[in-house]
Amino acid sequence: GTMFFRRTITRFIRAFFSINRRISVKIGRYLPEVGPNIYELYEDCVARLMNSRPGQTIVDVGSGKQCPFVHRKDHALHARIVGLDISYEAIASNFGLDARAVANTGDGMPFGDSTVDLITSRAVLEHLTNVDTAMLREECVHVRAARRS
Repeated sequence: GTMFFRRTITRFIRAFFSINRRISVKIGRYLPEVGPNIYELYEDCVARLMNSRPGQTIVDVGSGKQCPFVHRKDHALHARIVGLDISYEAIASNFGLDARAVANTGDGMPFGDSTVDLITSRAVLEHLTNVDTAMLREECVHVRAARRS
């Protein structure tokens, strides 16, 4: 009775969302107000920079449960992606990372000067105060490596 009803409703909802996604993709190109997905553009940019030189260290600030560009890493270039978040619980299940670091960016980052090639962050700055944002900017300047040829 009740279990059958729940499974039926669950299947219906999943099918509805699946159909909705497919239709949205198909009609989206005909709607002038639908522009490029800013998150996809960001991931494209990060992937391009991450795969531009071998041996880079990339820090994803506020990495959380998923690093969206991990699957776009060219393994032949041996880049190292480090997820940085305020708590270990936030990044514990982020399985694509090469390493995890826990820190409050307002207090600094746990990296030496000039040891990081690329610093990424998405959906994090809006959670910081102006002081934290300024401190994060300063910290990025210290840990960011000079551009290598």
